[in-house]
Amino acid sequence: PPVRREYRPGPTIGDRSGTATAPPKFEVMFQVAERDLDALERLRIDLQALGDSVSLAPATPPRHSVHVHTDDAGAAVEAGLAAGAVSRIRIASLDGGRVSPSTWNRRRAVLAVVDGHGADELFGAEGAQVVIPDADLSDPADGLSAEQLRRALVDTGASSVLVLPNGYISAEDLVAGCTAAIGWGIDVVPVPAGSMVQGLAALAVHDPDRHAVDDGYAMAQAAAGARCGSVRLAAAKALTWAGPCEPGDGLGIVGDEVVVVAADVAAAAIGLIDLLLGPGGELVTVLLGAAAAEEAGLGDLLAEHVHRRHPGTEFSSYRTGHRGDALLIGVE
Repeated sequence: PPVRREYRPGPTIGDRSGTATAPPKFEVMFQVAERDLDALERLRIDLQALGDSVSLAPATPPRHSVHVHTDDAGAAVEAGLAAGAVSRIRIASLDGGRVSPSTWNRRRAVLAVVDGHGADELFGAEGAQVVIPDADLSDPADGLSAEQLRRALVDTGASSVLVLPNGYISAEDLVAGCTAAIGWGIDVVPVPAGSMVQGLAALAVHDPDRHAVDDGYAMAQAAAGARCGSVRLAAAKALTWAGPCEPGDGLGIVGDEVVVVAADVAAAAIGLIDLLLGPGGELVTVLLGAAAAEEAGLGDLLAEHVHRRHPGTEFSSYRTGHRGDALLIGVE
């Protein structure tokens, strides 16, 4: 007769050791201009370790489009940054927009990217946390990396952070760093301040008791309303929109254009202040950098000029010791 196989009961539901795996929380997409094919392959391996649905497809040369589903959106963006220049970052929730409870327990913070020991103290006294570009840079313009920004955002310990870039981080690195921090569960709002004088104007209206959107809008409005320029020493003979210059001349600059050429830093600063006050203004702020360290009494000289030529206008100056431009000038 046929032999019946021995029956061995399987484990009950309560005995099962395996658990269902939750789907990834985020869909991350970006483009990367990779340095070489090896970097692209390393990126693929890194993303496969972080999640699933990984794809890398050629886009406009030399870029590739990248896609991944993951629980750690920040790590995915950081992997892209390690492979090359990242752009067009998009992060979407895959769980219907549900957000896990935040691990951050501090109230809203302001993170300012500044340069110079005096600027560190100045922004710190106004309640901001600061991050400074590497000390070995002769000119720190666009000197902060996305990874340095992300680390500084995490180090604030705050669940919501307003960022003042102040011209010391590129737009690409600003977006990438903020996006990486969002992947850590931090609500990040960059404020469009292109200079430290605009950052001070924004910080003056910061109110942590306001809703984050209202606070960010007020700070952005204050930064945009601050007309700003800079003064530097000409390094070579050149022809500018304001006329020819010689090495050692003072150059007043607004945006990327030279609008004042004068014999020295003081004369250029006076000319630039007069131009910035043309449409009016109530407050002039001058930040004196390391290149103006030998200009004794410069702040007093400019204050006297403002009070004489523009009565009723307030004047403030600070020795920030920043690198690059000799002076940063703002008018509110």
